Amino acid sequence: MNVTRDVILDLLPLCHAGEASDDTRDLVAAFAAGDPEIARLLDAAPATALPDTPDDLDKETEMKMLEKTKSYLKWQTILLGGATFLTFGLVLLLALIPAILIFAPAGDAPGWVFPAALVVVLVAGLLAAAAWSGYFMFRGLYRVDAG
Repeated sequence: MNVTRDVILDLLPLCHAGEASDDTRDLVAAFAAGDPEIARLLDAAPATALPDTPDDLDKETEMKMLEKTKSYLKWQTILLGGATFLTFGLVLLLALIPAILIFAPAGDAPGWVFPAALVVVLVAGLLAAAAWSGYFMFRGLYRVDAG
């Protein structure tokens, strides 16, 4: 069987992760002896290695971690929905302000319409910004940064 360079490149991540069998590591090492680029890649530390996680977690710790992750995902979903709703509402309000001013009778337009609309737009904008900030905060809480 002819082992190509592409096959060895496919096996390198397994060797870096320590998941390859002894025979696979021997095959990659033998191929690396004749290819300096593969030898360099084999010796280099992988840039996308995940942090070490303990293998012997007890069930209680696993359940706490699962519940915490589910809670983060729930809040992230709620904040994403709220942020999206508020953002679309803000856009709708901004689109309606000119319509209110255009279609209101010239002398009958109450003086409070425009300032009140601006207050509503400001409040909706602040709430949308807070919801987006909360969404990205919860999104970053459980993200694993490689490297």
